[in-house]
Amino acid sequence: CSPARATGRGAGALEQVDRVYRTLKGFVGKVPLRLIATVLVAILIPSLLVTALGLIAAFEADRYVKEYAKEPFQRKLRQLSAHVGREWSRRLDLYSRLIAQAREPGDLLASLRDDPYILEVLLTGPEGLRPLPITEPVRELWFDGRHQGLIEARQQESSGLDPAAALEQYLEILDGDADDAARLEALLGASRIHHGFRRRKEALEYLDQAIDRYGSTVDETGVLRSLPLLLRRLDLLDAADVVGRSATSRMLLALLEQESSRMDPATVRFFRREVEKRTARPGAPAAGGSASAPSQGLSAEQLRRLGEPLETAAANARFSGECQYTRAVVPGAGETVFATHAMSDRTMYVHLRLHRTRFLEDARLFLDDLEIAESSLKLVSTLPSEDGDLSPDRVRSKAVAWMRMPAPFDHLQWCYLPEPGSLPPGFRSFDVFTLTTFSWAIVVLVITILAGTLLTLRSVFLEMRTARMKSDFVSFISHELKTPLAAIRMFTETLLAGRVESDEEREECLKMIDQESDRLANLIDRVLAYSKIQQQKKVFQYTGCSMEDVVKEAVRLFTDYNKERPREIEVNSVQHISKIKMDRASMIELMLNLISNAAKYSPRDKKIVINLRESIDEITVEVIDRGLGIRKRDQRRVFEQFYRADDYLTRDVEGYGLGLAFARYIAREHNGDIRVSSQLHSGSTFTLTLRKTDVLAG
Repeated sequence: CSPARATGRGAGALEQVDRVYRTLKGFVGKVPLRLIATVLVAILIPSLLVTALGLIAAFEADRYVKEYAKEPFQRKLRQLSAHVGREWSRRLDLYSRLIAQAREPGDLLASLRDDPYILEVLLTGPEGLRPLPITEPVRELWFDGRHQGLIEARQQESSGLDPAAALEQYLEILDGDADDAARLEALLGASRIHHGFRRRKEALEYLDQAIDRYGSTVDETGVLRSLPLLLRRLDLLDAADVVGRSATSRMLLALLEQESSRMDPATVRFFRREVEKRTARPGAPAAGGSASAPSQGLSAEQLRRLGEPLETAAANARFSGECQYTRAVVPGAGETVFATHAMSDRTMYVHLRLHRTRFLEDARLFLDDLEIAESSLKLVSTLPSEDGDLSPDRVRSKAVAWMRMPAPFDHLQWCYLPEPGSLPPGFRSFDVFTLTTFSWAIVVLVITILAGTLLTLRSVFLEMRTARMKSDFVSFISHELKTPLAAIRMFTETLLAGRVESDEEREECLKMIDQESDRLANLIDRVLAYSKIQQQKKVFQYTGCSMEDVVKEAVRLFTDYNKERPREIEVNSVQHISKIKMDRASMIELMLNLISNAAKYSPRDKKIVINLRESIDEITVEVIDRGLGIRKRDQRRVFEQFYRADDYLTRDVEGYGLGLAFARYIAREHNGDIRVSSQLHSGSTFTLTLRKTDVLAG
């Protein structure tokens, strides 16, 4: 920007600072800083200290009440963590010993895949990260269509004409010496016919025989027969048999997770969807399911993502010789927890992918013993989820107590949210006063204290100002009384001493005595009027009167009183002014004060202009002079009692500092007011406004 503009901005900022400084100075006046400091120290600092101590005590009471109330819940969670920690440690130590005894990926490690607590077994070796190879042979079993009795039974069953004969045919095959494929088909056929006869129990018996005898075989598609058979069992179970359906679904899901590495991913997804259809309840997850259970075996992309953290775990296991735990969130597989062990030769490392749901079921076994309702516990994870949820803070903020679970699931936390009514009444007593509430309470209290302090200081300032004004008034009155009294005494002594030689001189002395007596009487009248105003004893006599007549009467009186020093006064009224109720004498005195004030502070050759106007709501009288003017800092105070602007241009002007105060008092008693607008060396305009709203029209 240009230098001129910068200079203008700087000047504007200086003006603002100067205005603030003058405002503060006008507010403080001449009050000593020691008094201000004393008030602040005596009121503000002790109040803040007491407030701080009270808030600290409240916070401490809140903490004590909550700690006392939540200790039983915290103790239960510690006991739960201790029990679960011992159970998990025993199981993980067993895995560690088993892996330490294995010298190559053989039967010892393959047996871990059948453990329901392990979802998957991975190896890190010279070939890199890879799943544990499947070494045990799987028996294939399917019907080749050459058993004549089975063909006839199927035809009878499919025709629906004689299902009882088909059932007898199936039973004969089971009693004979047929091969395993034919016996499996006969068991399934018998189960189907019994189900058609609404014999659910018998249908389940034949289906269970098929699962027990031939569930470990695979069909012509390579799918383990237990999977479709268990799915069929879910269809046969009664909907009311919640326990049986839950056990069957858990068995099916565990088997599906175990076999997922041998099966096509699409087949795995198909079976999972079918299980969910049969076990899902409104508002509840599928039986045996878990939020973190993988939907299928780990894909190549998922293994690639796990490569770096699992290699790091293997390196740590190599140096420490202890089991290492890896916790990660894999897209598509959710949270995964691996336990990494070194084999005896330290050339290969085994990564056991732990089944979180199975491990957490161990924790649920202890809930009844500890009298903990499962519905009161909320499990949260500190691992970042796939949707970006980073922490359990929101859940934990509502919990009474929380406890981190032992390794390897120490990224999980149990949050205890007791049932309604189980908490002591005092536990929630301070919850309404949160930290934010307390903070706002401190702010409001500090503002209140500051406002009280400022009001106190202002009252002290006003009292000191009033006392100073009264003291100045007494000094001023004493001086003003002595001046006419001294003149009267001097002329009286001159007359009594006979030092007057002629009648003209005697008449001059008597004239001066009379003039000074009038001056003294006028001063006394002013003081008495001031006293009446202070004591609210002035009584107004209201009559119907026109403001135009009042102005003309005031101008006439002023002209008669100042015949020796005449002034030109112009009265302008372009309309008829309505009569209103007023105290005529007081209103004439008000106008005399305004006219006299204009005459005092303007040259004799300058005309005084009086304008009268009337609107619907008010009557306005303007007294305009072209005199010295009033500085802005003095314009607000010219209506104060005994106040006179301290200016070298006005020091020689006579006055008591009461005229404008009387004028405003009279105006306000008549439902009006007086305001001033002025410019230095250009004159002043005093505007009297009388409202007609509350005043009856004449």
